[in-house]
Amino acid sequence: ETSPGAYRNRLRLENAYQMLCTRSLPPKEVAFELDFYDVFHFSKAFKRQFGLTPTALLRRLETIGRF
Repeated sequence: ETSPGAYRNRLRLENAYQMLCTRSLPPKEVAFELDFYDVFHFSKAFKRQFGLTPTALLRRLETIGRF
């Protein structure tokens, strides 16, 4: 069973993933828009959830010609 806080955090991270993939915003702006404490905590939580940092995701998208 997931706690309400963990559920909320997972939703924010999933939103962050979508924002990074579709809007090509810098991680700092995504963290701010989704009300993370700071970009460091956002990046750490993102990596724990998805296995790569937001910056690494953007680099990967650039490599495949997404942006």
